[in-house]
Amino acid sequence: MNVYCPSCFSDTMRMKSSGVVYVTINKKKLDSGQFVFNGSDTRKDENEALLRAEIERFFKWYSNFQNKDPIATYQIESPDYTCSNGCPIPLNMRFSVIDELYSEEVVHEIIKELGKKYSIKIQLA
Repeated sequence: MNVYCPSCFSDTMRMKSSGVVYVTINKKKLDSGQFVFNGSDTRKDENEALLRAEIERFFKWYSNFQNKDPIATYQIESPDYTCSNGCPIPLNMRFSVIDELYSEEVVHEIIKELGKKYSIKIQLA
């Protein structure tokens, strides 16, 4: 996946081998809506289990809302990227981990499965 550096505008951004992933769904997130990943020491299925657990925590919380909008958007992002040119990256900058850690298909599958479990409508594009 091509991730362009916000400083030098080159295709030189690479995900670090470990860091934090933030999960936002329908522009809402839990205060603790994040988890730590370790790409070098963790198997793919273990990373997917971490994502599933975080999305499930959100769905469990969101299912208690009275007026729930259908799930239509999500962001799964991390600030833990570095530019191979050594550019300084703003601390508040986050980059999508879709196609880096997780495929879009896996994320959609998790969201649809948990939508059924918690009776939340899903309207992903």
